[in-house]
Amino acid sequence: MNLSDGIATFEDQGKGRFSKKDRALIVATADELGLVEFNLYVVPSKKYPQFIRDVDDVLHVHPTMMVSGQPCSGSTDRGTHPYPKHPHHLALAGWVFEKGKLGHPICPECNIEVPATGQCGYCEWNPSGVD
Repeated sequence: MNLSDGIATFEDQGKGRFSKKDRALIVATADELGLVEFNLYVVPSKKYPQFIRDVDDVLHVHPTMMVSGQPCSGSTDRGTHPYPKHPHHLALAGWVFEKGKLGHPICPECNIEVPATGQCGYCEWNPSGVD
């Protein structure tokens, strides 16, 4: 599928919503890297259950970030941890650069700050559901 269809399907399944700015960055990054065919990728991990990726596995688009196996405009090289094949990182809206910076709870499963929605965007842990 093309990128627009991938984004629409991802959003329709409730996996996240992208702002106009994020959509523009996602499209520009895919264009810069010469990527045209995408799919939704599902992994058995609860941590990152679904994301958009190109068929050559160069770019992964998550709700709050993108990671790439090739350098691209605006990306930072985070090294091989936590994605050995995708060290180049681009933040999207909602990305938290420092854990706990916004004062939101930290998901015990994913070890990331829970966004203002009150639910972890990856494993759906909800701090208000804890007894």
